[in-house]
Amino acid sequence: MTYHHVAQLEHLLMHEASFEKTYCYFMDHFGENPAFIDVGQKTSVPNIITMLGEITRQFFQKEAIVMTDLLVIKVDQFNLLHGFVHVEGHLMIFFYCKKVNRGMACLQNMLSLTSKTHFFRITPQSADGKPLPSELFEDIFAGTEN
Repeated sequence: MTYHHVAQLEHLLMHEASFEKTYCYFMDHFGENPAFIDVGQKTSVPNIITMLGEITRQFFQKEAIVMTDLLVIKVDQFNLLHGFVHVEGHLMIFFYCKKVNRGMACLQNMLSLTSKTHFFRITPQSADGKPLPSELFEDIFAGTEN
């Protein structure tokens, strides 16, 4: 795991049409790397929680979604957030790169081994559809938890 890997992940988030390829790159170079896992700190990020909730509400077409076992990890060194949450019998794994204001989520049904894996690109936007200011998560990467 190097800055080169982060740059490649950011490039994939911005330009790769295959969400599966981007997700696999993250898992191969970050998600399964003990050195990467060890440099992160557990944090609380209401903006990410809100976005994940909205993704799953739309996906499941439900007004209320129960999310449990949420874990959000920040990696200051790479300006990256990652983690997972259980929702409606599914496991959602996510990551977000602050530099490019993009991320990805993967939703897998944990109750069925034959179900499809669903991928979502995360691009935070305001309610009017305009991009959010880059300072949105600034406090997280400055060391202050929300």
